[in-house]
Amino acid sequence: MIARIWRGVTRESDQDTYFEYLQQTGLKEYASIPGNQGVWVLRRVREGKAVFTLISLWETWDAIKAFAWSRPPKSCLLS
Repeated sequence: MIARIWRGVTRESDQDTYFEYLQQTGLKEYASIPGNQGVWVLRRVREGKAVFTLISLWETWDAIKAFAWSRPPKSCLLS
């Protein structure tokens, strides 16, 4: 299993609206891709900003590629 981490930041006052946007777009898209094993959404509010961290779980790199990109970024560690 492979974990993919994505982060987004918004103003604290917009955090609920941003979360609703994530639910209607990215989170639905994660669920629609074969090989997705789920996603966690973490939210941290600090100094007037809301930081969202999405941790998605995938069966294979091909499943991630189908969702996000044509090849993993250079910073990915492959085993």
